[in-house]
Amino acid sequence: MDYFFDSVEKATTFFNTVFTGKDEKEEGFGNLFGGLHFNESCMIITILFLIIFIYKEELMKTKLIKDLVK
Repeated sequence: MDYFFDSVEKATTFFNTVFTGKDEKEEGFGNLFGGLHFNESCMIITILFLIIFIYKEELMKTKLIKDLVK
């Protein structure tokens, strides 16, 4: 079981180093994406694309989209 926790600690250290650019260990577990700073407009566009991707079949059946495609 120690091997598992050692590998988890190595992985968190690696991700912390990659995302923050710091090589020192600040905390054992934390948010892996703390070093990424997204713009609000980027987040909104990403969410819109996810919604379109998830509901693409239902959206393609609507009359508005059918008229736009023609």
